[in-house]
Amino acid sequence: MASAYLPEDFGLTPILLREVIHNPPLLEAAAAAIENRLPDLQILTQLRRQWSVPAARTALTICQMSRRALTGKFKLLQTHAPIFYALPEALEQATPLPAALHKAAMLARVADPNTMAVDIGCGIGGDAIALARQFSLMAIELSPTRAWMAHRNLQTLSLPHLVVQADIDQHVIRLPRSTAVHADPARRTGGRRGANQYFPSLERLAAITHHCSLAAIKISPAADFAFLPAAPLELIAVDGHVVEGTLWLGHSRDALQLGPRTATLINGDLKWRLTGSPGNAERTTGKLGQFLFETAGAVTRAGLAPSLLMAAGLVPVSRDACYATGPRVITHPALRVFEVLVAEPFDQTRLRRAVASLGSDHQTPKPQLEVKTRGGLAVDTDALQRKLALHARQNLAVIIYPSDQGVTAAITRRVPMGSWDLDQWTKLISDQAFGAELGVFTRAEKFSRRPANMAWA
Repeated sequence: MASAYLPEDFGLTPILLREVIHNPPLLEAAAAAIENRLPDLQILTQLRRQWSVPAARTALTICQMSRRALTGKFKLLQTHAPIFYALPEALEQATPLPAALHKAAMLARVADPNTMAVDIGCGIGGDAIALARQFSLMAIELSPTRAWMAHRNLQTLSLPHLVVQADIDQHVIRLPRSTAVHADPARRTGGRRGANQYFPSLERLAAITHHCSLAAIKISPAADFAFLPAAPLELIAVDGHVVEGTLWLGHSRDALQLGPRTATLINGDLKWRLTGSPGNAERTTGKLGQFLFETAGAVTRAGLAPSLLMAAGLVPVSRDACYATGPRVITHPALRVFEVLVAEPFDQTRLRRAVASLGSDHQTPKPQLEVKTRGGLAVDTDALQRKLALHARQNLAVIIYPSDQGVTAAITRRVPMGSWDLDQWTKLISDQAFGAELGVFTRAEKFSRRPANMAWA
């Protein structure tokens, strides 16, 4: 019976991939053309003079995706791999390495280090790389092409593993009770992304993993949490971007000591975590103080912003507590601080005049203006930003948000935040007399080539 889900592999097959990787001149020619920033069509035209169209397209895809994986936002450069095999869709969905290392470390905290880890829907191996550092790994992938890529990526890093190409919906899966599981169900169906359309389904994954030691199920941070299984949910952000949600299942999940919701921020060497129960702001204010605070997206999405702001002594200006106000600067990794210059009801004409009325700081030769919105407002942020930037004479941030009093526009200046250093942050939080209710700081995990478990080497 055919699978209900067909991943997009862009015509690449394991046979084509094997043919191309054993053709160094072809790969070198593709890489050189990309380095010279030639258009794709021109690169393919050049390559087709010596090689077949399928081989040329495969070489171009390999080199383009490897370049993106090793130098872009995906943070896979930390593995120091010479090449990383990927597909466009798979790379977009791949877990950034800091988040993958964090999840693997969480699994290792509870699961027996001598046990096996199973990575269901391993894709190109983003999470598998981190899991293979902690456990003997079996990775399962529906797509033969992605399974081949995951194997090659793990093999390049000399990480022990077994990659199996299989459709778990077509097989009875019985895992040992001690197994640690990671699963990344597909979130694209019929070419469209659906927050609650997963393959395999969350119900299927919950059935497979309910008797296992611990399971981390990756979900979209945009999912409707009301339809998720009852389990601790963690929102993970890397370098300020919310990259995923993780459902924690399994009979040993209580050992993680997570509340119903957790927000984890990873930035450089520092990791910060806040756990608790989600809620809304009990009270808001329509009057802004001297400073406006923006809560980190992972904290807001987890519903933990109200408790964080209360602990920091700040008053929310919106019900979801994504923005708050206070009379003094509070430095915290989950808060961005802005100095309020002007605040008034949102009106584009009045806002343009207010921006123009603010004088120059005589320090910025090319002033930059950014527009930030939250709350699903019907505002064309890019167009408004372009219009207002014509009138800015200093660096400004215009923050537009809904409140109980209507829609407010605040013209602000960003207050620089210090670097993320564990010792500095620990002292700073102590000096500000904040307790554990403002979260816990630890050092972020780092990648090392040397596997922790060589059982399958």
